[in-house]
Amino acid sequence: MSMNLIFSRDDLNTEARDASNWAAITAIAPEHGKIGIDADIVDSIARVLDGVTLLNGEPVAAYPCDEDEEYSQGSFVAAFGPSLLPTILQDQIRDRLARGENGAQAARLFDLVIRLGLQFSLASTNDSKPHVKGVNWRADDVSINRCSGAMFGMLRELGIPCDPQRGTGEVEIDALAKAVTENGWRTDLPEQLDAFIAAARRNSATSAYWC
Repeated sequence: MSMNLIFSRDDLNTEARDASNWAAITAIAPEHGKIGIDADIVDSIARVLDGVTLLNGEPVAAYPCDEDEEYSQGSFVAAFGPSLLPTILQDQIRDRLARGENGAQAARLFDLVIRLGLQFSLASTNDSKPHVKGVNWRADDVSINRCSGAMFGMLRELGIPCDPQRGTGEVEIDALAKAVTENGWRTDLPEQLDAFIAAARRNSATSAYWC
C-alpha cells in the first residue's frame, strides 16, 4: 500500500480560502475545473515540460506521447504548480494554450492558478478527452510517497512515534523538523526530507501527517 507524508496548516480560514479558490476556478471552468482543448496542444506543452524541475526542486511529471508507438496512449502532465516555473516557460505554455480550442478560456485558467498559487494539469490520454484542469491544491508542495513499510521504517529512523496498526498519524512540524535535523542522515531520503521541511516552513505549516 502506498502512503504519503503531507504537511498542513491549522488555520480557521483554510476552508473558506479553499472554497473561494474553487469558486474562482469553476467560474472559468464550470465542468469540475476542466476545459477541453486540442490534443496536439496537450502534447506540445507536455514536451515543453518534460524534464523540467520547479523552483522548489520538485520535478514536473510530464509524459509526452511517443510518436513512434503505433498505439500511443496520449500525453499527460500531472498536477503541478505553474507559479513555480520560470517566466519564460509560463509564457510558452500560455501561448500554446491560447492557440487552440477554448484557448482564451484555458489561458485565463492558467493565469488564475498562477495568481492563486494553485496547481494545473493536462491530459489527452485514451481514458479522457483532451483537457486542462485547475487543481485546488497549493502550488508549492513537496510530499513524500512511499510504500507503507518504507514510510513507517523512515518514521522510526527519525524517532517519530508511529503505529503501523493504526495506519495514519500526525506530528507537529517543529518536532518533525528537529527529528530531520538530528536523524535525517539515518534515512534513505535525507535530501527529500530537508526539502519537505523547507516547503512546510514556506507554507507556514503547523503539522505533518501520513496516510
